[in-house]
Amino acid sequence: MEDYNQLPDAELLARCLKKDADAWEALVRRYQRLVSSITVRFKLPAADAADILQGVFIALYKQMGSLQKESRLSSWLITVTVRECWKLRQRQGVQETVGEDQWAQIADQEIVPPLDEEFLAYERQHLVRRAFEDLSPQCRQILEQLFYQEVPATYAEISRRIGIPVASIGPTRGRCLEKLREQLRRVGFF
Repeated sequence: MEDYNQLPDAELLARCLKKDADAWEALVRRYQRLVSSITVRFKLPAADAADILQGVFIALYKQMGSLQKESRLSSWLITVTVRECWKLRQRQGVQETVGEDQWAQIADQEIVPPLDEEFLAYERQHLVRRAFEDLSPQCRQILEQLFYQEVPATYAEISRRIGIPVASIGPTRGRCLEKLREQLRRVGFF
């Protein structure tokens, strides 16, 4: 059975256009976290966030045949998601007002990066997650133990958990990081 998670966006879109349900599921799974992260930024209730998620993927389904740059599908999804969030806010009449006493607090706060920069960061995080998911299970396990823990595991702990010799963890880690760099290049991170 073919691993759809390894296919590039362009191939998944082409297969979706041929009514391949597995390709559509892989595409939705690949990008649902990205879309959801934007709805979180807009502080939407769960029901509204779910509606936005559904609306964005319906829009993708309708526009699949006319997308020009499949390699930048994440940018297209970010743009559509932000627009849908703004439309929802407008429909609901959400207006945030700031009182006089709050202006002083706002002035003292750190400057928040513009939304464009924040969404660019979301896109970059998505690309890193995607490249990480494309690694072998052993590489994912080693890198998770070393970099995704609040307290990184020692080589002895990693050896015991994964079942590889302590002496091979360092060289394996180096190869895994190089593979991650290659994957990041492949998905357009660099």
